[in-house]
Amino acid sequence: MNIKIFASQVRQLILQLRKLKQENADLEAMVQKLKEENAQATQELKAMQVEYNSLVMGKMLHITDNDLETSRQRINNMIRTVDRCITILSEK
Repeated sequence: MNIKIFASQVRQLILQLRKLKQENADLEAMVQKLKEENAQATQELKAMQVEYNSLVMGKMLHITDNDLETSRQRINNMIRTVDRCITILSEK
């Protein structure tokens, strides 16, 4: 009788082990996918930062005394937009 109970428990443990191995493989695949998405988002962020810097420099070259305050507001808005993008990308 005890051998049957022991054999049953061993079978249950084997089934649980298989289930956990599959779950682990699924999680590893998810981690790999998230790493790839993160790398892509990082590349996009770098490209956006370069583009942003170019736009800021271009705008600065066209500033006149009358447009100084307006230009500062635009630059501050751009900085806030980039900060929001960075926040969104870092949450992924």
